[in-house]
Amino acid sequence: MFVGISSFLMLMQLMGALTSWGTIEMQKALEPTLTTLQERGFDVTMIELLAALRWVGLSSVVLLVAGMVFAAYAVRGDHVSRIGATVTAVVLALLVVPFGLVGILQAVFLLFAAGTLWAPDARGWYATRRHPDGDQPAPADPWAVPTPGAQTQTTETVKTIEAPAPPLSTTKRPNAVLAAGLVTVLGSALAGGLSALYLVIYGLAREEYVRVLQDGPFADWYTAAELDQAMQFAFWGSLVMLPLAVAGLAAGLSLLARKRIGRVATLALAWITAAAGFVAIPLGLLGTAAAVAVIVLLNRDESRSWADGAH
Repeated sequence: MFVGISSFLMLMQLMGALTSWGTIEMQKALEPTLTTLQERGFDVTMIELLAALRWVGLSSVVLLVAGMVFAAYAVRGDHVSRIGATVTAVVLALLVVPFGLVGILQAVFLLFAAGTLWAPDARGWYATRRHPDGDQPAPADPWAVPTPGAQTQTTETVKTIEAPAPPLSTTKRPNAVLAAGLVTVLGSALAGGLSALYLVIYGLAREEYVRVLQDGPFADWYTAAELDQAMQFAFWGSLVMLPLAVAGLAAGLSLLARKRIGRVATLALAWITAAAGFVAIPLGLLGTAAAVAVIVLLNRDESRSWADGAH
């Protein structure tokens, strides 16, 4: 919980910084850093420093969103999320150390949280969550002389192990798979609808749309050239997003329809969405968060076992 809350608070602070990126106040705050770098021999301008820090901020957004999702599912006993939360906590601890005493204290707590996830009692609890029916029986001694009762029990055990898995259509679908399918379908439908709507507006009513933006409450945020560049970026982004959303909708529906290829296709599109979402700040963060959640859900033990049920 500490890893998740820390990731959320850092994300809120980072989002506030990204929304005011490049302002005069931010440049004044970065002037001491720029002066220090130039005194140490680095030929860096303010524009180059802002560009480098922006990429660091975008990468941190992905890390923080992943940390929130991993922490939420690690609390529920997911082993993959436990590993992800541990890695996120360690990386965040290293990143916050340069921020003075507060950063050092937060780093200590994050490292303590990461270590707690691997304490003996935590390992036992996660082992119980992974194998709720207890440990598997130890294999029989091949050199021992079997008794008739033991022989019968061994034969029954072998028959049970070698019995074919039930067809995928007859196995119960885990809630994690259902949730991942619904998130994929709804998110793809929303993204595809917005992309199609923007393409229609851009093609049929572009001048009216520009006029509305120039007269709106955010008119002071962009110059005319920046507004035109942003609209072109949104146009090309919508062209890419629309077929991706259609593919995501098909993958999500195939997952809900219990098709084996649905999990593979949904995971592939989720990774693409997670990588592309942080480019379109801030709305892209919603897609990144949803994609990370889908990846975690489909990599849970019950999801993999359900997908492999037809093998």
